[in-house]
Amino acid sequence: LVLTCDGNVVDVCALAIRAAVRSTVLPLVTPVAKAGVDSGGGGVGSGGSAVGTTTGRVSDDFIVDGDIAKASIPPGAEHCPVVVTVFVLDKERGGSVFIVDARSDEELCSATRISVSIDPGGNICGIYKHGSAPSLRDEGNYSGSLQVGRLVDVTELAASASKSLLEMVDGVSDIENSNVASDDLLRGHFELR
Repeated sequence: LVLTCDGNVVDVCALAIRAAVRSTVLPLVTPVAKAGVDSGGGGVGSGGSAVGTTTGRVSDDFIVDGDIAKASIPPGAEHCPVVVTVFVLDKERGGSVFIVDARSDEELCSATRISVSIDPGGNICGIYKHGSAPSLRDEGNYSGSLQVGRLVDVTELAASASKSLLEMVDGVSDIENSNVASDDLLRGHFELR
């Protein structure tokens, strides 16, 4: 149940999907060869085979290996993108201010909200401009316009923020996987007493 969007729900959902995909492991699956009767000719390596010999053909059956040591992550999981939402606040005398990870009051002051999906290589996977400008009666409805030149600035800011975000998230997952104590995990972010 989501009660508010304060804190960029789209961004957090993308992080949750990334974490889920990167922590998924797939078992080793091996197809089972089905023994059959060959009617002759076409044997492998001999130029032919005797009538009535058995050959291995792939069947619809397979073996799933339950050994976790042989499991692997899905191909491409390391390239799963993150989403960074940038709020654009227009200045009275021209120009704009960009805010990443805006609070509720900053969201209300913004003219435009743009979510940028970026993979770990810094490639933009998608850009979404949300609705219209918010008013007190219509929160989260953004219709503000954005100059094309400003879109370049927004995507550069999102790419920079995504690098920091990926370093932090991937660093935390590496620490969690190495069984480091939670005190050590939080030491760089909070003062522990």
